[in-house]
Amino acid sequence: MLEANLIASNALLDLSGKAALLVLISFHQKAHRRKTKRSKQPIQKYEITNNGEIVFTYAEAQELGIKSSRTFWKVCRELVEKGFVDLAEYPIWLEKEPAKWAISTRWKWYGTERFEPATIERILPPGVGFQKKTKKPLLE
Repeated sequence: MLEANLIASNALLDLSGKAALLVLISFHQKAHRRKTKRSKQPIQKYEITNNGEIVFTYAEAQELGIKSSRTFWKVCRELVEKGFVDLAEYPIWLEKEPAKWAISTRWKWYGTERFEPATIERILPPGVGFQKKTKKPLLE
């Protein structure tokens, strides 16, 4: 369930491609919603009951056609940077615990002064994974 103003938002129009859109839709499909108290407004409001507990794994992304984990994390970073989701809990690689995500509404202010940027920090501890090589001086 995507809000109409999300579909017409500048943040959605600025997404890089099909993979980002597929992952965004999948995040929203995983969100459990409950109707809020009835109001006099004609449009019913919903609240997400599992926000911060949404799990979306690379294996699920593969089923959507995302072929590499690098692409998956690139897309997740983009969704965080544009305000669609937030990383609520970092994954614990050694214990095979997946990341937990939260649906965000920061996208509503994307491209304005009110927008609060966010990023995903490096997940692996220092010394693990690929590192940039430092050039040694020729003469010491």
